[in-house]
Amino acid sequence: MSDPRTRGIVLIVNPRSTRYDRATIAALRAACEAFGETRMVDTAGLDHALSAAHEARERGAGVVAVAGGDGTVAEMAGILAASPTSLLPIPAGSTNVFARALGWPAATRDVAPLLAGALAAPRRTLRLGSLSMDGGPDRTFCVNAGVGIDAATVDWIEAHPAAKRRFRQLAFALAAAGPGLAAFLRRDGLEIAVDGTPGVRAATFMAACGHPYAYVGSRPLELMPHVEWDGALEWLAMTRALPLTAGAHVLRAVMNRGLEAGRALMGGVTRGEIVVTTRRPVHVQADGEALGTASRVCLTPGPPLDVVVPPR
Repeated sequence: MSDPRTRGIVLIVNPRSTRYDRATIAALRAACEAFGETRMVDTAGLDHALSAAHEARERGAGVVAVAGGDGTVAEMAGILAASPTSLLPIPAGSTNVFARALGWPAATRDVAPLLAGALAAPRRTLRLGSLSMDGGPDRTFCVNAGVGIDAATVDWIEAHPAAKRRFRQLAFALAAAGPGLAAFLRRDGLEIAVDGTPGVRAATFMAACGHPYAYVGSRPLELMPHVEWDGALEWLAMTRALPLTAGAHVLRAVMNRGLEAGRALMGGVTRGEIVVTTRRPVHVQADGEALGTASRVCLTPGPPLDVVVPPR
């Protein structure tokens, strides 16, 4: 069998990503071509990008390099998971949590000089997360998923792309203080069952298969630091709708001081199933992408994925 590192590279570009720049993309393409045969796909939309990834997998490409934000990368990961084709996530969105967590620089323009070493190095195999909504199809997530306040925040951001482009992470803070807080105070009454054992009632819920949960500027937001794409899910549930308590927990996470469990905060790590149910549909997000609303969300450890990472 041929070495997967020599079976060709497909570079998929999302021209609508926050940090799209033609000169930078040209440098990325040149770096890929210096390593091996490269085909670039400048997508006309998400469906086009998904089709290109499916085709690359079916043709046995060694690497699919995706220049886009977390949502685009997660879609590609779902297609390439459990296949011989590796994913190279190139940060080209507003936050790029997954790519940065794997060691890629935050600025797209800084990626090209690292590609030669990364493409020549052994791949890293991760275990991702999987979720389904109201019994629908499974969806792969690369870092995190949420039901409640963070999902309502993401939903508002996706509905206001101009604010996202102009204010970047400040827009998330403003959304969290507005629609996110409103969702928090509604007390939607989430019921959480872990490994078949019910009993946790919460105002909002989050789960992760890797860390950090997000970035605040250059600082990692370490809400759930005990999983590292190792086949487990870490979860947190805010059991009391107290805005000041929630803010204190976020501040501790940004300062890397750890979270304090108590009556207002519960959590744990599982390699099994987590089921979140609620009386009325609530917002759901995965990897910073709004997925709509659901009354039942099932989360499990997901499929393996080979990724290209920069040399240490």
